[in-house]
Amino acid sequence: MSKSNSGKLNLLLIPLFWGSLWGVAEATLGHLLHNLQIPVLPGTLMLPLGVYFMVRAYISSEKIPVIFLTAVVAASAKLIDFFFPAHSPAVVINPALAILSESLFVMLFFVLKGDGEIYRRLSFRSSRNCHSTL
Repeated sequence: MSKSNSGKLNLLLIPLFWGSLWGVAEATLGHLLHNLQIPVLPGTLMLPLGVYFMVRAYISSEKIPVIFLTAVVAASAKLIDFFFPAHSPAVVINPALAILSESLFVMLFFVLKGDGEIYRRLSFRSSRNCHSTL
C-alpha cells in the first residue's frame, strides 16, 4: 500500500475508532443518565466525554475535519437507541444532533486557536486582502 493510501486509510480509521468509543459511551452511559431523569446531568457529564474523544481524534490525525467525522460516527452509533423500546424519536435525535453541534464548536476552537491548515489558509488570505486594500 502506498503512503498516500495509508494516510487516507488512517483518516478513516481514526474517526471510526474514536467515534465508535464515543458512540458506545453515548448509547450506554448516556441512556442510563437520561433514565435517572435528573435535569442537566446527562449533558453535563457527556459533553466533556465527547470533547475528550474529539480531541483525541484530532491529536491522532492533526486534521480538523476528523473531528466532525468522529462525531458523525458517534451520532450514528447513538441512533442505535431507536431499537430500544419506548423511545420517542426526539429522545434519540436530539442527542445525535447535539453530538454534531458539539463537533462544530470543537472544530471552531481549533480553527481559531491556530492549529491546522485551515487557519493558516484563512489568516494568509485575510492578511493579503488587508494589505491590498491599504
